[in-house]
Amino acid sequence: MQNYILLQEQYHITENKLRPFTADTLTVYDDIKREGACITITRTLKNCGDTALSFVPCISVKTENTVCDWFVPSVSYSGNAFGDGMEPKGLLSDGEPWVFPSDHAGVPGCTVVMGDGGCSALFLSPSQVKSACSLEIKGKTVIQRAFFTHLEYPKAYLEKFRLGDAVLNTVTLSQGESKTFTAYLFLSESVGTFGYRPFIEYLLTGYTRAPMRRDTPEIYEYSMSFLRLLVEEKETLTLTNMGFLPYKKQVDGVEVVSFAYRRSGRYECGWCGQNITNAWLLLWDNMKKCGMERIQHTPIAPFDLSFAVKGSFDTSSADFRHAIAILDSWQKSRLPSGLIPVLLDDVFKGKNSLTLDLCNLGWLAYQYINAYVLLKNGGIVREDYLETARGVLDAVLAYPAVGNGFPQTVNEKGEVLCARGMAGAMMTVASLQMYRVTGEHKYLQAGKDSFDFYDQHYLSHNVAAGAALDTYCIDKESAGPVFRAALMLERLTGEASYLQKAENVACYLQTWMFYYDIPFPTDTDAYKTGFTTLGATAVSAQHHHLDCWASYYAPDMRYLSAITQNPVWRLASDHLREYTFQGISDGKTMLHGLLRPAGAQNEAIFQSSWSFDGKHGKGEFNDWLVSWVNAFRLMDMDHNEFS
Repeated sequence: MQNYILLQEQYHITENKLRPFTADTLTVYDDIKREGACITITRTLKNCGDTALSFVPCISVKTENTVCDWFVPSVSYSGNAFGDGMEPKGLLSDGEPWVFPSDHAGVPGCTVVMGDGGCSALFLSPSQVKSACSLEIKGKTVIQRAFFTHLEYPKAYLEKFRLGDAVLNTVTLSQGESKTFTAYLFLSESVGTFGYRPFIEYLLTGYTRAPMRRDTPEIYEYSMSFLRLLVEEKETLTLTNMGFLPYKKQVDGVEVVSFAYRRSGRYECGWCGQNITNAWLLLWDNMKKCGMERIQHTPIAPFDLSFAVKGSFDTSSADFRHAIAILDSWQKSRLPSGLIPVLLDDVFKGKNSLTLDLCNLGWLAYQYINAYVLLKNGGIVREDYLETARGVLDAVLAYPAVGNGFPQTVNEKGEVLCARGMAGAMMTVASLQMYRVTGEHKYLQAGKDSFDFYDQHYLSHNVAAGAALDTYCIDKESAGPVFRAALMLERLTGEASYLQKAENVACYLQTWMFYYDIPFPTDTDAYKTGFTTLGATAVSAQHHHLDCWASYYAPDMRYLSAITQNPVWRLASDHLREYTFQGISDGKTMLHGLLRPAGAQNEAIFQSSWSFDGKHGKGEFNDWLVSWVNAFRLMDMDHNEFS
């Protein structure tokens, strides 16, 4: 176990600066207890003077380590070098240390440092939300600090491109008063970038409370109801709208606000819109109602679902008709290159020069393959669906990006527009799925090469970036497809190294989870609805709010647990998925004066001072009832039935 030194330092605020503080009348008593790898530090501060003392209590730990990587969970990953916004970068801002508030982070007061000397994590209890942390690294000397007041320093990160004034708070000890503060130091001998894995396992098994059980059969039916509401039948096309937003309209001469289909950027194949996934979900539900039979009895992965069942379809049902019509509609826009526009709005506008992101194209190809397999196992052969996926893959493979990773964006011909980033990781998954169906080696090789690229250039450094398309920064979404690809490659090649890499990616994804419940003001949406944050995941280093995107990889966590026989990953999956079953409308839910349709669920929850536009406060929900939230929840529920 690493050696450490507990520093006797406190801080105060002078001229709006955070500075070291000493007082002869302030006595310090530390009680230290060790249980396994976790050390409990209980510090009692007493004011022995005859005047009050106002200061910032702090517990600081110094270690020696040759640092390779570090992170503040869901806030900063080795300084956020990848990113085009004003998110905190590095350890300093204008010479002052960044101090990160705990309601932005997955663990209160937490800093984690990895290196040749092992891993050290300093953190606070789940109830110590009014707190903050900072980190100092000079050569081999590492100082981790946990502060016991809410601090945002030297600037508050408020929006992607906006910083605000520092937020500074103190604790006051009156004459003769004492207060006790507790921090925890987790020390592991595990070395290297993923030396923090024992800490993640500790958080899941020894730190946080058990997950609530919220999944019910009614939620599945509400979710399918919401999916059906998204279906739009147009003259020659059937599509699903991206979601519902509040719009003003005139009713009998009175202006009212109600939910209506999104009016621009409406029809997206993957990412937020999830048209092709919605079609697959309609097919799956249809087969299930007609008597689905399980034909795979080994542990079923999320990428196995279409392969693992057989049955029949009610081809006369509206759901089946809509599913096929959606799949056929997207094929109609196929370009000469074999690619398909990712937003059909662009086609309606007559745009000839297109920017196509590989996240959307990867989703499209992956789910066309899955639809092809599911239909075939139900006695319906649609080779054109497989050829649509092949056309997309081959068009992208014709213009390889630098280093064998899939590019970020291409034009309508498949030529690379932007190479840097991980949006193409979803294409890795699609390529491997195509190999499973066709046996064509080029798709396996493309999957292996692109996985290796993303692993070597990003995830081996505990970083994933560029796949959350409304940001361009370090995020969690980039890692989800790489996680799935690692599990697919382990299955396809039998190489144990892929399983190890899958567990590494699982660790990284777990750094984005919130391991505690943030208390919200009583007048907020979150408080009024009983909303809890345990199991939530932050979006990215630029977007400091919570969402349900982890329901994409919760099934992968379950599968990882099954094949490794490690219950920690199942526990992670349970936390992630149970969070997503909050705030789902039963069709009678009123919020902000608006009736939410059954199955509707918010995209964003604001748990801190950060917001998109400065208009949302802590504890507020936005009113964006988006397709992907519902689609991912349904995919998770479908997989959970089999696992």
